[in-house]
Amino acid sequence: FEHRFNDVLTVRQNLRYNAVDSDIEYSGHYPSGPDLKRYWGHYTENMKNFVVDNMAQFEFDTGPVRHTVVAGVDYAWSDYDAGSGLSYVSVDDIKAAPVPYAGGQEMNQVGVYLHDQMEWNDFT
Repeated sequence: FEHRFNDVLTVRQNLRYNAVDSDIEYSGHYPSGPDLKRYWGHYTENMKNFVVDNMAQFEFDTGPVRHTVVAGVDYAWSDYDAGSGLSYVSVDDIKAAPVPYAGGQEMNQVGVYLHDQMEWNDFT
């Protein structure tokens, strides 16, 4: 989103959201003496992200100096969860494998910024 109010003020907003989910199961066989045994693994992952940036841009002159001032606030949020497990199971009972690890984290971040780019003659 962008809107230019006049020759001095322009406001902008950038916004983004994404989500990723994965659920993976895998299995295989391994030799154990004269027998062939089976292993089974499971991995899950969920991630969500949200970012928004609001800014105002001011363009003006102070005497011979041209200013482009940018001021803004941004916010980011992220949520992540994962779980995994690997078990040696019987062929008849593949769903009996536990998921021994689960973890996650959530992050919130706020930023504030102010920038003045000045131009005088050919100098920036």
